[in-house]
Amino acid sequence: MIGHRALGSRDGRLSADSRRARSKAIPEAPKSFSRCAEQVLVPYFGSGMGNGNAHDRNNPPVLLMGGANGRLKGDRHIVVEDKQPTANLLLGMAELANAEVEQIGHSTERLSL
Repeated sequence: MIGHRALGSRDGRLSADSRRARSKAIPEAPKSFSRCAEQVLVPYFGSGMGNGNAHDRNNPPVLLMGGANGRLKGDRHIVVEDKQPTANLLLGMAELANAEVEQIGHSTERLSL
């Protein structure tokens, strides 16, 4: 850390063993992040509205990040029919999580992901 001494040293410098351990850990970070990203499912709602001028909450732009433990296929652009409630997407996400949810809000059907 900037402004803090390294633990276990008098002058704030890292020992040779600490430097070696840190240099070995850095290349492993992308692999562990990749494994984590494959296991989670994180939705990002761009604006929360499909049409901001009309305050229409149907068909908002959504980015789904992660692989949901291999249940979600990536590299796709899914276009849904007009007037699909966002709750349909949430039902589809619940299915990916093996949650037994019949309805959320004004959902009309489960969106197939």
